[in-house]
Amino acid sequence: HDQISLDDLPVEIQAFEKDTLSIRSESEVKLKQAVQQLEKKMIIRALSEYGTQAQAAKQLGINQATMSRKINQYKIKKYMQ
Repeated sequence: HDQISLDDLPVEIQAFEKDTLSIRSESEVKLKQAVQQLEKKMIIRALSEYGTQAQAAKQLGINQATMSRKINQYKIKKYMQ
């Protein structure tokens, strides 16, 4: 079977490898859970770095309605200024 390695992924995703996949062994993480963990971490980092939902959403390439929904979904309020 062909496998995708970390080197095959974009640099942006590689940067989150340690944070996301080290939480559990790869075999225990379902794809949906891994995607959600990565998405939450990216949103938290963008909010911390850019300060507002609008700027963070723009940097992540999503609209403000999606950002707002994700913030509620992941209960991320404490990272917002």
